[in-house]
Amino acid sequence: MRLLDAVPVTEGSLVGEVAFSGDPASGTASVKLSGTIAGEPVDTLFARAALVPGAIRVEEARARVRQAEVAGKGVFETRGILTAEVRLRDVDPALLPWWRLPARTPHGLLSGRATIRARKTRPYPAGEIALDLDLGRLGRLVVDRGALRIRLGEKGDVAVDTAWVDTPGARLF
Repeated sequence: MRLLDAVPVTEGSLVGEVAFSGDPASGTASVKLSGTIAGEPVDTLFARAALVPGAIRVEEARARVRQAEVAGKGVFETRGILTAEVRLRDVDPALLPWWRLPARTPHGLLSGRATIRARKTRPYPAGEIALDLDLGRLGRLVVDRGALRIRLGEKGDVAVDTAWVDTPGARLF
């Protein structure tokens, strides 16, 4: 079973500004782009980062594709650890660009927060993903709130620690 089936992004055209200052151990970088990637219009792609010894600290990042917005911050460490906090707003699961989704994925509008921690291990990367959903909908199902916790193991295994959704009148596990 494939949990996340990403489509490689191979074609596109982005225009905008890229700026660097300082050096690789104590500098800053920013990028602001818009255009098309793999046929999807990208309204905004923005990031601002600080380069420090042993890490790149992404202090602010934003992307807007269709009606969906993603914003957050994170740290890429040179020893192979990624930590990120992301805020999602108005994401339609049936319209996720660059992902191969099942044909009957329902449309909806989901918002929430995600925390990601990944480590470079062999033979596969390992990590944890935590997703907390806010008020939204998935098809005709109203979502009051929800939570999902997934662990990805270095042998390619996936463990779902927590998965529930509160709807008006019931909690679904």
